[in-house]
Amino acid sequence: MKTQIKAFIKTIYKKKSLNTAKNWFLKFLQIQLVMSLVSLVILINWGIPISLLSPIGNMVFTPIFTIFLGLSSIIFFLEILHIPNGILVYLLEKVTSLWFFLAQSFNNKSLIGFVKPPILFTIIVPLLILFILTYKKVNTSRINSLNKSIIALTILFFASCAYLKIAHTPKSFIKNIKCNKGHVTFIYDNGKTTIIDPGYIGQRISAPSWVQYTLIPEIIKSSGATTIDHLIVLQPGKITFDAIKQLSQSIIIKNIDLIAFDLNMIKNIEKNYDELITEAKERNIKINRIGKTESIINLTSKTKILISPINTQTKDSSFIPAIIKNNKITYPAICLTCDTKTIDNKIYKIYSAKWISNSIKFYKNKKNN
Repeated sequence: MKTQIKAFIKTIYKKKSLNTAKNWFLKFLQIQLVMSLVSLVILINWGIPISLLSPIGNMVFTPIFTIFLGLSSIIFFLEILHIPNGILVYLLEKVTSLWFFLAQSFNNKSLIGFVKPPILFTIIVPLLILFILTYKKVNTSRINSLNKSIIALTILFFASCAYLKIAHTPKSFIKNIKCNKGHVTFIYDNGKTTIIDPGYIGQRISAPSWVQYTLIPEIIKSSGATTIDHLIVLQPGKITFDAIKQLSQSIIIKNIDLIAFDLNMIKNIEKNYDELITEAKERNIKINRIGKTESIINLTSKTKILISPINTQTKDSSFIPAIIKNNKITYPAICLTCDTKTIDNKIYKIYSAKWISNSIKFYKNKKNN
């Protein structure tokens, strides 16, 4: 009799444990869905891509982030009170190393971008989340309110993604993104993305930050793209190489069409170029050298870019390629002819930034003389 009672108690205890574990998991899943929906609304307005593994990421990173915040807070107060905290600092370093290790496991291929939504979308989604969480309908025997909310939140998440990706993504456009003393040209045509830098990105030392916090969000907010098919660079330089390297670490780049230049560079510039080449090899980015001869880049079957070296007339009326000398680097002056008639029925001419600058100086001096 005692054995049967013990067996009965164990059975009840196991059922309670299973129910407790099940309820905990369902509540945790509900929280992850709410976090994913809220982060979706916030991140897409900032031009930040969403990870397809975000629910898994939240489950992995939330405990680590909690530990990180806890340790950081304790260390902060111990520092103020001048109390030794070497062990806690060591633990914080280990937690940070674990964070970076896991973060690198979620590569750029799992990221998906969305076009910036209308204001109405950013208002409706939070209201629907609030409605789902607070709506109390009489429970049925088959499904309870917690399960209902999880199903409703899941439907809302995928419906929001489908709307943003299918109904709200533009087909084609061309726009200029202001950068220092000029602008970078952004061409988007049927899912293909092209960025053209005539030489303005490398004009300031803050170029790596600019591509990270201005260029990438602008690309994502405008097109939803998380891949650059062609990055055309008409002006090489130390800062430009650093910016491209930073860009390749934050977004997928398939081709870097880099102006051909001499390799007799000063050491610190050559070092930055070698680092870029190494980064490109690691990420399977193809580097194409352009500008020595006339060539064509086919963005799509109908949209093309003609790359033409600019020629200058000599005293004997012959024509030779125009060469730009900039910070001990020499490279040809280039004119890009962008045939985007299928997008806006126009043809654009884009020139090397330094060539335009030198031409303006030349005509000003000629006028003054």
